[in-house]
Amino acid sequence: MEQSIPMFQPGTFQPSPPMPRQPFQPGQPFQPFQPAQTFQPTPQPFQPAQTFQPPPQPNYNPGHTQPSGTPEFFSPVAAQMAGNMFASMGSPMISQTQQAGERWFGSLKYYFAVDNLYVWHKLKSVLLPIGKNWNRQMNANSTEFLPPNQDRNAPDLYLPLMAFVTYVLLIAFFKGTNNEFSPDVIGMTTTTAFFIIGLEALCVKAGIWLLNFPSVAFLDVLAYIGYKFIGAVLNISTGLFLGHYPFLVTYAITSLSFSVFLARTLQAALTGSSNNMGYNNGASKTQSYFLVVVAVLQFLVIYFLCYISFSSPFVQLSMGATVDTVQEIPVKEVPIKEQDFGEVQEALQA
Repeated sequence: MEQSIPMFQPGTFQPSPPMPRQPFQPGQPFQPFQPAQTFQPTPQPFQPAQTFQPPPQPNYNPGHTQPSGTPEFFSPVAAQMAGNMFASMGSPMISQTQQAGERWFGSLKYYFAVDNLYVWHKLKSVLLPIGKNWNRQMNANSTEFLPPNQDRNAPDLYLPLMAFVTYVLLIAFFKGTNNEFSPDVIGMTTTTAFFIIGLEALCVKAGIWLLNFPSVAFLDVLAYIGYKFIGAVLNISTGLFLGHYPFLVTYAITSLSFSVFLARTLQAALTGSSNNMGYNNGASKTQSYFLVVVAVLQFLVIYFLCYISFSSPFVQLSMGATVDTVQEIPVKEVPIKEQDFGEVQEALQA
């Protein structure tokens, strides 16, 4: 008897391959054919979707891009140590700079310690250098020079600065009276005069150093040379108000007076004595030649200061002319035809 194969039922199971037929053997109990069991999936509990977690990355310290797993050259501890090191190195530099600034402002304060009596004596010494004692006085310990308000031979920067400002304003004022003033006048005059005085002070300081003379402070040299603005102001005022010949007389007197003043003050600063020139040795002769050259140079510098910043009307005044003789620029008249007026009127009416 053949074994029947059950029919395929859709939706229940997939047919299995046919079983091989076995011949019937007597003595064995009959076992009916059992169809293959259908697949039943094991139920799984519901699990919600999990968020994406990136793979672990090596830790980074804030403030730099060096990973913590590698050697850290800029860690907060190293940065703090470097900051402490730079602070320890910068503190002495800051203190030295502060001390240098205090010394510099202290020296400037010395040159402005003046009073009315000192100003009067200094003006008289610059314009009439007839005194015999030009040596500076020392304090009780003989370590520092006395300030200007205690020593009339001490240099100061108050008078040179006031004379310099007066010189610039005087030129600007007369430029305005000639209708030639512009904002550039003050700047150009200040720059030119300051350049001349600074260059002269550097040349004198360089000559003292090259000739191996006793050292003189640069501010002292600048103060001595800056007194020439007193004579320059007098010369310019005389030339503008009184004319050419009074200007020449004033120029000769002020230039000669200032040259003698500068030679005596520099001689006292270099040798400590202004009573004799001392021609006993080569060094004294060299100093005398140097002082003569500096004194003669003052005539040229003062003359240059009186003329460099003035326009043509002043030059003509100083040469003996007057304001009325200055020729005016001719104005060329352009003839206008009546036809042009008619065209203009028609254009306006349209």
